[in-house]
Amino acid sequence: MARPDPGTAVTRDLASQAVTDLMPLEGDPPALRLLPLLPSGWTVEQRSAASLWLKHVVVQFGWPAKRVTWIDVDPTHAAPAAVLGQLAQDAAAPDVKLAALVVAFASHIDQDTVDDWAARGLLFAAARPQGLVPGEGAAGLLLADVRLAHTREGTAGVVLEPGVDARRDASADQTKRIDSKVLADLAERACKQANIEVGQLAMVIADTDERANRVLELKGFVSAAMSQLDDASDVACIGAGSGSCGAVPYVAALALAREQAIVRGGPVLCVSNDDPYVRCVALVRPAVLAS
Repeated sequence: MARPDPGTAVTRDLASQAVTDLMPLEGDPPALRLLPLLPSGWTVEQRSAASLWLKHVVVQFGWPAKRVTWIDVDPTHAAPAAVLGQLAQDAAAPDVKLAALVVAFASHIDQDTVDDWAARGLLFAAARPQGLVPGEGAAGLLLADVRLAHTREGTAGVVLEPGVDARRDASADQTKRIDSKVLADLAERACKQANIEVGQLAMVIADTDERANRVLELKGFVSAAMSQLDDASDVACIGAGSGSCGAVPYVAALALAREQAIVRGGPVLCVSNDDPYVRCVALVRPAVLAS
């Protein structure tokens, strides 16, 4: 029997969880938004085919087909953090019932991709330390508004605050100067928006990979702004283990943040600094801390 692709496997797990945690005992369930975050090179037709397949997977687990809507996300125009930020804003509206299944998957380990990256000067090498390491993976999130998330007793909930983002003046791939100011400003904005102090942060989880300038940007920001955190145990760089695979490291960072916010009993800051220009941060915190 063939092993299911990672995106299908993650969707199955989340679809099962959605039916268990969010399906009402009586009446129709809320509309479930299905948002696949797919590789940037895929065409509209490829994204449509993949989304229809994932919708079929969700329906197999019992969510009515008429209550599942998939949303096409064009990765060239919508960053993962922006998509998730809009969901967080929608969930905060008092009259909205929101259930969403977000799944990201990508594979860049085939020989054609490796050859293409090498030809375009994008591949990591000793002479190109800022190059990309081919990666593969999948990660997903099941999101709901606070009222819907607490329909089942005993559910350990967290709040995903709407993220904030900004754009660097120069590409991080072209400049030699390591500047953490953009991340520091974003963290301050995110904490102020959530009515917490930077000193209350329990952990930082980022999509940062092995590129030295990205690591130094993150570590410089953390050491300057968060003296309460230990570099070794309180900062995690997801991209260092996954390689380059699109939106997967950032979604995985948010998924890990859910667990760590509960375990540590405090807010966790998620950071995205993979893109040459765009920087994003979002807070994940235990629901009991929500104002």
